[in-house]
Amino acid sequence: MPVKTDSLEYRTEYALREKPIVERLVRLRNELAHGGWQSIDPDEYEELYKEIDQLMGLLCDEIESAAATRRFKRTSSVKVAAR
Repeated sequence: MPVKTDSLEYRTEYALREKPIVERLVRLRNELAHGGWQSIDPDEYEELYKEIDQLMGLLCDEIESAAATRRFKRTSSVKVAAR
């Protein structure tokens, strides 16, 4: 579920790749939580690792860009009364 922010966009790459990654991780987690035993396929692990690493890299770039351009600052619509 995407988090809405004013300064970071929910990129198309996230939307397209999030659900399949989460579904695979939840499936593995549920099998283990319900007493199932499954060896982890090294190729599947490597694929998940690469996909998550790529998405984290995109997110890191987005955060760095927001910091460099100061997009992280909120614009307040609340006015402070003058004293």
